[in-house]
Amino acid sequence: MKKSGFKLYFCLIFSLSLTSCSEQNFPEPSCRVNANFSSDRTGAAACVVVLNKKLLAIQLKDKSYGLAISNADSNSAQCNAHSAMWLETGLNVEVGPVLAIQKDGTWLFSCETSAGFVGTESPFPAPEWSAKETENLAFIDPFLIRIEDWHIPEHFITSRDAYVLEVSRKENKKD
Repeated sequence: MKKSGFKLYFCLIFSLSLTSCSEQNFPEPSCRVNANFSSDRTGAAACVVVLNKKLLAIQLKDKSYGLAISNADSNSAQCNAHSAMWLETGLNVEVGPVLAIQKDGTWLFSCETSAGFVGTESPFPAPEWSAKETENLAFIDPFLIRIEDWHIPEHFITSRDAYVLEVSRKENKKD
């Protein structure tokens, strides 16, 4: 092998070994909004995901619960809700209709996931890239926790109301 060929081969092997050891960053997926519920609303937003009558919540290191909320104003509220779900849970949800609006203006949207969960799973770790204060993801019954267990207590009642609406919406879809 000629010297220039050997150098090229060595550089190729060296660069491949460097990239195979590097940390992989997964790009955020494109915003997925159900076309029947497209909206031009903007502002902070969160998803309400209900499976088997359980609410998907993030559990923080202080053991409080909450929804994954995006406070960004640059995108539509639906895309902010989608982004928050991806960043905190790793789920690529489809964002649907508005269920409620928090007193602080945070939009709560119905969101669907096809990730294979059934809602009965035990708490499981959040993805590596989620916020450092997020510890687990959990399917909970919001009527079995206290307002003091919710990360932002002012959001608890509206989040629980959105959960009730989503359970009702899913039951009406079955009929």
